[in-house]
Amino acid sequence: MSIKIVLNGAGRIGKSILKQLLDEENFEVVVINEINPSVENIVYSINYDSTYGKLNDKFEVIENSFIQNQKSKIKITNYKDISELNLDGVDILIDASGQKTDLNILRNLKVDKIILTHPQKDADINIDLGVNEEKIDLKNHKI
Repeated sequence: MSIKIVLNGAGRIGKSILKQLLDEENFEVVVINEINPSVENIVYSINYDSTYGKLNDKFEVIENSFIQNQKSKIKITNYKDISELNLDGVDILIDASGQKTDLNILRNLKVDKIILTHPQKDADINIDLGVNEEKIDLKNHKI
C-alpha cells in the first residue's frame, strides 16, 4: 500500500518533487493543487520543464480535472486556501507553494504529516538535509 500525497504548488520545486515521486513505488501523488487554472498549461510545464527537461512518460489531460500517464492518475485542483483541500485518505501534504500559512490552520488539517519546502519559523522542526535531519521525531513532528 502506497503513501498518499497531496502536492500543493506545481512551480519549480513542486515539479521537481513530483518527478522524484513518480519513480518511487511507495508513494502516490493523488492530487496536485495549483492556483494556475489551466490544466493544459500545468501538464505542459510538467512534461516539458525548461530546467529538468522532458518527461519520458508524458501526462495528458483527461476528464477536465485529471492528468494521467502510464503510471499515475492525478487530480488537479485550484484552491487558493489550503484548508479547502480534501485530505481524506491522504498521508502527507507537501506544500511547495512558497506561501506562509498560519500554523493553526496547518495543525488542524486532517493529514498525518505536512512538509513545507520553505522555512516556517514556528514549525515543529526546520530541517536542512546534511545538517540536522537526524533530529526529526516522526512521532511528535507533524509540520
